[in-house]
Amino acid sequence: MQSNESVITAFRYWNEAKSGSMTSTGDRLFSYNTLIAEHKDGKTYFNTTKYSSTTSKQQTYCKRILWIDFYTTKPVPLNTQSDLADYV
Repeated sequence: MQSNESVITAFRYWNEAKSGSMTSTGDRLFSYNTLIAEHKDGKTYFNTTKYSSTTSKQQTYCKRILWIDFYTTKPVPLNTQSDLADYV
């Protein structure tokens, strides 16, 4: 099984990957069932909503690993899987 950091790195390069609690579909990055980052229309959107200590750690890894300009969202409901652009 891959580490969360390797899943985030895969997402950064538009690749698929999965760890125990994170999944990259290439264009979307999930923490459990909640969308936390998305590549769409040439932009990257990042969900900064606080859910749990685990997700907060994953979001911190994202900020460090992605190191790209991204659009942050307004609060996003837990288990959201729809476009993050709708929350900007």
